[in-house]
Amino acid sequence: AEVRKNLPYASLQELAEEVDFKITKSGIYHRLKKISRIAESL
Repeated sequence: AEVRKNLPYASLQELAEEVDFKITKSGIYHRLKKISRIAESL
């Protein structure tokens, strides 16, 4: 989420390249979706 906050217009591929661990575009998408669901429930 921190990477998305810092790069709001980046593509999923660009976000995956910015993190310190290996992750796919799909992995980024699912993590951001999960964070969004948690935020909506608050």
